Amino acid sequence: MQRSRGTGPRATKKKPALTVGRGPVPRHAVITVGLGPSDAIRASERVSLAMLSLLYRPRNIKRGYKKMQILSEIKFDRDGLVAAIIQDETNNQVLMLGYMNAEAITATFNTGRVCFWSRSRQKLWIKGETSGHTQNVKSIAVDCDGDALLIKVEQKVAACHVGYRSCFFREVSPDGESTRVVGEKVFDAESVY
Repeated sequence: MQRSRGTGPRATKKKPALTVGRGPVPRHAVITVGLGPSDAIRASERVSLAMLSLLYRPRNIKRGYKKMQILSEIKFDRDGLVAAIIQDETNNQVLMLGYMNAEAITATFNTGRVCFWSRSRQKLWIKGETSGHTQNVKSIAVDCDGDALLIKVEQKVAACHVGYRSCFFREVSPDGESTRVVGEKVFDAESVY
C-alpha cells in the first residue's frame, strides 16, 4: 500500500518494501551497508574503501544508507544464484565454490563474513556457523560477464567440511580415470560436525 508523505503537489509516495526470499523486507534491510558512521568504518575495514566506492552509489546518504549497485550488475541464473569462488587472500589457494543469491550477497557485505545460499537446505548459511571455520571477507570481484564472484577471504582453520583446508584436495589423473589426494587433513570432521 502506498501512502502519501505530506500534502500538496510535491507530496511523494512511499515506495513498497522489496520482496526477497520469504516475503517483504524493508528496503534498508536489503540494500544497505551500515546505518551509521561506525558501521561504515567497520565495513571499510573488511572491504577496501576503493572496493566500496566501486560497489555503492554515493546517493541517498541523507537517508542514512547507500544502495548496492553491484546487485544490478550480477547476472543471476534462473534460480536467482551466482557462483562464488572463495580464495585464500594470503596464498591465493582456491578454497571452495558456493552459490549466493541477492540476500546472501547483501548479508556478506553487511556482516563481513561469507554467506551462501544452500541449494540442498534452501536457506541462507554463514560459512563456519557450525564449525567456527569462518571466512572473513577481504575483497570481492566480479568477472567480466557478471556471472561469477571471486571472494578473497581470511580463512579460519579450513573451508572443506571433510577436514581439508581446501575442498579441492583431490587431483584428477591425466587420463581422467582416477583421483589422488593432494591435500592434508587439518581437522577431524567427525569431532566438529
